[in-house]
Amino acid sequence: MQQNVFKHIACDANSGLYSLRQVTWKRWKEVHPLTIGLYPFAPDTRIGVDYNQRMNEWSLIIQDIRPTDEGVYQCQISTKNDHESYNIWLHVRST
Repeated sequence: MQQNVFKHIACDANSGLYSLRQVTWKRWKEVHPLTIGLYPFAPDTRIGVDYNQRMNEWSLIIQDIRPTDEGVYQCQISTKNDHESYNIWLHVRST
C-alpha cells in the first residue's frame, strides 16, 4: 500500500431543488458524522472536506488511506425543508 495516498469522494449538490444547502458526510450505518459543512467532526485527523463552489461539489477527503477505510460513505444534503442521501462505495486496493 502506498503511503500518503488520499482519496476524494465527491457529492454533487448542484440541483435547483437545493437551497440553503448543508452537506454532512458519514459512514453508512454510523450515527456520528465525519464532517458537517466545511468542518471535520471525526476524531480521525486524516478526515477532511473540500467544497468546490464553482461546481457546487463537496468532497470527503481521506488521507493515508487504509484497508479499514473501505466501505459505504453517505453524503447527506440538507435543505430548509428536506434532505437527500447518496451512498458511495469506497474500495481500497493494496499495491
